[in-house]
Amino acid sequence: MEPKRIFIILNSVFTLSITLVSLGIGYAGGVMGMGLLAVSILLTFGVVIALGQLIPAGILLSSFAKACFLLPKD
Repeated sequence: MEPKRIFIILNSVFTLSITLVSLGIGYAGGVMGMGLLAVSILLTFGVVIALGQLIPAGILLSSFAKACFLLPKD
């Protein structure tokens, strides 16, 4: 299987799982009909955007901590 196809499958599964969890949260909150779809879309894109910001921030924070705590080589 080529890497591009694997990436597409993983991306689809990830997005679908976030969407289903968002639907469950909205339904448990008592939202029905079109409102449930709107809440699901908003929560899904909110989670994807938050992860898109969190992953690079974690990388920067870990390299900053590494730079602070490791002694420079002479």
